[in-house]
This record gives sequence, C-alpha cells and structure tokens, in this order.
Amino acid sequence: MTAVYGHRESSVRRFVDEFGISGYTALDRFLEAVDAVIVCTPHHVRSEIMLPAVEEGKHVLVEKPLATSMEEADLLIREARRKGVKLGVIFQSRFEDDIKALVNALESGRLGRLLYLSGYVKWYREPGYYTRWHGLWATEGGGVLMTQAIHMLDLLRWIGGKPVRVFAVAGNIRHDIEVEDTLVMTVEFRSGVIATLEASTAIRPGYPMQLEVHTTAGTLVLEENELVRLDIPEVPDIPEVPDIFPSVGRKTAFERSPSPSDLKIEPHRRQIEDFVRAVWEDRDPAVTGEDARETLRLVLAAYASAREGRAISIEGG
Repeated sequence: MTAVYGHRESSVRRFVDEFGISGYTALDRFLEAVDAVIVCTPHHVRSEIMLPAVEEGKHVLVEKPLATSMEEADLLIREARRKGVKLGVIFQSRFEDDIKALVNALESGRLGRLLYLSGYVKWYREPGYYTRWHGLWATEGGGVLMTQAIHMLDLLRWIGGKPVRVFAVAGNIRHDIEVEDTLVMTVEFRSGVIATLEASTAIRPGYPMQLEVHTTAGTLVLEENELVRLDIPEVPDIPEVPDIFPSVGRKTAFERSPSPSDLKIEPHRRQIEDFVRAVWEDRDPAVTGEDARETLRLVLAAYASAREGRAISIEGG
C-alpha cells in the first residue's frame, strides 16, 4: 500500500497518519503514484475513479457491487478489457475455508447431488446508518440486497449454477428509506436446484448469516461461512471429516455485532493477495468483473420482480 485518495482532506489525513503513506485529494496525482487501485467508495461515485484509473492503465479491485446498473457494469468491463488491465470485485466469502471445502466437495460428488439452498442475512442497522448515501436509489442503487445480502446471493449463484428465474418480494418494515430494508427471493437454477434468500437490516439485534445446503446425501449448515452442522448419514460426526472440512475443530467463533465494520479480516486478505498474484502472473483474478456482473444481474432481476409482482426470467440462464 503506497497511497490513499479521498474527497475529504480530513479522511485522507487520518489514513495517512495511521499507515504512513502518501495521501491525495487530486485523482490524477494519486494515479501517478500507484500501479493498482482498491476502490472502497460509496456506490454512486465509483465509476468516477475506476474509469480514469483504467484509462491510465491501472488495475482495479472494487468492493461489491461492481456497479448499480448493467450499463455501468458493461462499460467498466469493456474498458478494462480494452486497456488490458485486471478488474476484480470483492466477494470475500468465496475465500472462506469452509466455503471452498463445500464447493470442492459438491463438485467431486462426495456430498451427493445438490437439491436446495437456503440463505438468510438477518441483520440490524440503526437509523443513523441511513443518513448519508445509504437508503437512496440514486446513491446506493438498492437496499439490503444490493449492499448486505449480495454476498449471500453471490454464494447461492456460485454454488447453484446458472439461474433461470427469480421471484422476489421487498419492502420496508422498519426504516424510513427509499430502498428496501427487507427482501425475500427465490431463485430457480438450470440444474433444477432451487434457492431461497431472506434478507433484512430491520431485525434486532441481528443474527449470524446462515447458509443451509441440502443434497441427496444430507444437510450442511454454515453460520458466518463456518460449518456448524453436518447431517449426512454416511458421515455423522463432524470431527471425523477433516479430509472434507479441514477447518473443523479450529473455528474462529466469529460473532457478528450490529456494527457494519464488524468483519473478518482474513478472507479480504486472501482475495487481495489473489488479485496481486493475478497481476504478477497475468491471469484473471478469482472474481472477475464478468463474474460479478452475473450476481448484479440477479440483484436487478429481484428488484424488477418485486416491483412488477411477477417472476423474472434470466436471459442466457
């Protein structure tokens, strides 16, 4: 890490003081000082940084979502490919030990055939969270699905395969905001797998994110992306399956608080490392712009479904 850029001098100064790096409030000067950029700004101003960075030949890793519209996402992907730079999107849940073990076990057939996925993200955000750019269509581009539960939706899509149809219901059950604070959706995949997602920032005090995976062999339950239950007749006891889930027995005991900044560090570190290696090795990062585009397409299809009150077909699914 060599430099930081921000709109506000006070924010830049705090970062500079903490990490001992250069700070800029002028984007052109900042881009001269770096080879790659990690973009962690509010959703609506990301393109203002990403497009100039790409034009200057800088590699870009951006926090989810890639964009808030398909048009913007396609523009960013197209320009990155044109300039020959790497474009990656942060979906750090894919880098969790038990998530990777789950995907590998499903692909190998050790857990039987996938039948059904169920995810829920029932968190709480104080009203003050929605006093700036959050809560507005123009700046956030969506609510709980776009900003919080998109991580779970990305996992459902990554595990489930090609989606073909989406149905969603959304609304506000607590907060006085433009976007949704609660959304429930169903996704049908080409494989026949069905997935459901319950998402809210209105549930006090907030609960661990949970993913249930049901296969012909049995059921797995993960909380905060860590395996907590394995009900498979052939493998009844979790401690006896270290070859499938090597992290069993050394759990982090991570407990999510209502604070939005309460995050695990290691999955982010792994994804940033993968991105750096992708630059060094001249390969695509683990989560490309094209990959993140497909998750964004599911988000926008869910919003269209909730708005129109009908199931939405996914083209190309």
